[in-house]
Amino acid sequence: MTRVHSPLEAFNALRNVATAFAARLTAGIQHRSTMRTLDRFSDRRLRDLGFERDWDGTVIPIVDGK
Repeated sequence: MTRVHSPLEAFNALRNVATAFAARLTAGIQHRSTMRTLDRFSDRRLRDLGFERDWDGTVIPIVDGK
């Protein structure tokens, strides 16, 4: 943990943390929305895009075993 020497440094540190949190939250929401869209695709179309359905019906990316 870094030591803060002025109120401006404290504000900048809080702003950086808030920005990082907002970016992570936005990425999570976008990922969930994309996966929900992919869930409606047919199995054939999913495979064309590089995804497949798991045994429980969830959409997962195809991973090469190389």
